[in-house]
Amino acid sequence: MTPDEYWRDFAAWAAGPVTAPEPILDRAQDAFIDTIASILGAHDEPAAKAAAAIAAPTRAGRAMALAVAGHALDFDDYDPPSIGHPSTVLVPVVLSFPELSGADAIEVYLVGLEAMDRLGEVVNPGHYEIGWQATATLGTFGAAASAGRALGLDANQMLTALSIAAGTASGIKAQFGSGAKPMNVGFAAQTGLQAAQLAAAGMDARAETIWGPQGFAALTGGSGTAVKSPSGPPGEPFLIETFGLIAKPWPCCGYLSRIVDVLVKLSSDLEPKMIQAITLRSPPRNAAILIYDTPETPDQARFSPSYCAAVALMFGTVTPGDFSNSAIHRPEVIALAAKVDFASTGKAQSDVDLDPADPEEITIRLTTGETINRRAVRMRGGPDAPMDRADFVAKLRSCAPEKVDADALITALLDLPIAPDLTQITRHIPQIST
Repeated sequence: MTPDEYWRDFAAWAAGPVTAPEPILDRAQDAFIDTIASILGAHDEPAAKAAAAIAAPTRAGRAMALAVAGHALDFDDYDPPSIGHPSTVLVPVVLSFPELSGADAIEVYLVGLEAMDRLGEVVNPGHYEIGWQATATLGTFGAAASAGRALGLDANQMLTALSIAAGTASGIKAQFGSGAKPMNVGFAAQTGLQAAQLAAAGMDARAETIWGPQGFAALTGGSGTAVKSPSGPPGEPFLIETFGLIAKPWPCCGYLSRIVDVLVKLSSDLEPKMIQAITLRSPPRNAAILIYDTPETPDQARFSPSYCAAVALMFGTVTPGDFSNSAIHRPEVIALAAKVDFASTGKAQSDVDLDPADPEEITIRLTTGETINRRAVRMRGGPDAPMDRADFVAKLRSCAPEKVDADALITALLDLPIAPDLTQITRHIPQIST
């Protein structure tokens, strides 16, 4: 199948009846709980407050503000095919349509997720490796597909929405470590939703902007090879079935999660005074964005191997409270972080992100002369060590500010598949409640 044929078929699939297995519907429901937890936890984050301050009182404006909040803590879920954080784009788009039933909301979400994943198969890992923030770029397509589904676009209109999205998709990794990183994600939710609205209003566009010689895939794929088609038809199976949707137990860069998992487990047996040196090695794609040795801001700290390693070892956990201006300057944490040496493994890396074949390597040298060696292979929250519904509920409860009725919100989210609309959820989210 040619790329032209594939994306025309994708648009028809996205506009028609979509059936997903029960486990996938359940996982999508968990994604709503998880993403709303991340949104609530960021209510006081500078990036979230700035986005809310300029957001227009429209669907697109609300989606933008929610997406920025959802990504501000770097606590949102992760997806290997997109090499991005899909739910932080898609759930805000869905929530901007409070008239949707709960069952339709889940379907709308899954359509957008499949759009991000299938396009990710086409352009990644080269797209990500040359500097594009895939959450933002591919998220624009996901937002367009989700919003198009919510608006009831037909196949031709859906293809137009995806084509318009191709011209607005942007976001660069150079912003990592700043508030503009989640802002890129907010723009993806906003412009993708607007692409669908424009298609619904009668705008036309060239479909070749997705796959043509000067289209999105050709310009941003990074490989210099011909544009390829995804591995299979949309939804056969959903790529969330193949790769899983990885929830994040720690509010920092996902490429640090496996390291933090290992160090948290070791923390109960180690005191800082026992540690002489810590050596951390990550696969090249991971190491390329973990660039902050001595972070000067909370946003930089989320991408700092030395800081996150020190916190994990010292406290046996990493929480949102560890990423404040006061927390990142704690003398005892700085002293332990100074013992960390971080670099790339320099080894060839799989095209599949966070592949167990590409582990992080951890060595801790103690003052006694003993050496502890670990390989961080699997990520907690992923398909091999998943979080369950109770974990997601606990995460939301821990992130909810006092002004939010967490019990009522949790009840509404647990009832999502049978909800007549989303208003019992949106009314409890400060950024969009009226």
